[in-house]
Amino acid sequence: MKTPKKSGESNSGPPVHLFEEKLKSFLAGDTPAADLAPFLKDDTEFRKYVADLAETESRLATLLAQSRYSEAEPMDPPAWAHERLKGAVQMGLSTKSRSLRSSIFSWKFAFAGGLCALLFMLFTHLNKPSEESLNAQLAQISDLPIDAFIAQVGPPIVVRGASPLLYSPKGLTSQKDPSLLIRDDAHLQELKIQVMVLNQSNTAPSEGYWRRGDVKTLGLVVEPKPNFQPGDLVQIRLLDNQSVVAEEVFKIADSPDLERKSGDRANLEAAAKALLEIPPRPGDALTYLARCSVEGQKTDLALRLKYMALMKAGDLQASEGIKVLLQKR
Repeated sequence: MKTPKKSGESNSGPPVHLFEEKLKSFLAGDTPAADLAPFLKDDTEFRKYVADLAETESRLATLLAQSRYSEAEPMDPPAWAHERLKGAVQMGLSTKSRSLRSSIFSWKFAFAGGLCALLFMLFTHLNKPSEESLNAQLAQISDLPIDAFIAQVGPPIVVRGASPLLYSPKGLTSQKDPSLLIRDDAHLQELKIQVMVLNQSNTAPSEGYWRRGDVKTLGLVVEPKPNFQPGDLVQIRLLDNQSVVAEEVFKIADSPDLERKSGDRANLEAAAKALLEIPPRPGDALTYLARCSVEGQKTDLALRLKYMALMKAGDLQASEGIKVLLQKR
């Protein structure tokens, strides 16, 4: 690797492709950080190149969060709904068979139209589940055979990596003052927390420290206490020895939930609702599950909800552990 430029030498710097090669080598693990540090210290062109990449990455992260949570993402209906959809459509077809036969439309068109209408009703129903529908869906989650349940959950939603460090706040949150939830197996004793409301340009960043074992809201961790408003877009960073180890951009829901749930049943229902709404809120779900009692967290329903939340949070490694526990029951 080339030695860094000395003071007084030309600052024009090598071509961009050489910068790219340095970073590729470092990211591939072929170049240790100690070899890269002198370039960041002494080569102003290389330092500017890395800074530009970091700024671009930050902008992309913000855009990703905006696009992911400002609109409901398309989703397939759950596996258990297919038979009900078929039955409902067949019932409609048999009731109107005479008029359909005389119609200029084919039965396929009628089937597709009925299916679309039912899907629209299903998605609207899932978006804001009532108490009755929520109880029905909880029963479906509990009663499905484990293999069918795992198939229904589907693949993980992976945005950045397969083992996110930060569980909450994440994505869209309905918590007015979101809880700070760090992955259980994170072997860290203390992290510096930085919080900035991106759409409030005149607001100073808030900072504080999380220590292992803390279960607190952001308002109790950082100062000054953030004044989150509905619809705010917020950036949170976790730093270990001045190095950023995790970064998320999350959004405060337009209608935050101001009531803190009490008891295992209420928290399990809140976790299920967070996962069944569109878009899902896995960070909120994991927060509600963490508030359950030790015994409540060991129930089959709690484990199934945690598996769903981890898959939607993109933590494939942790979800595999929960899946093994469920399959052994």
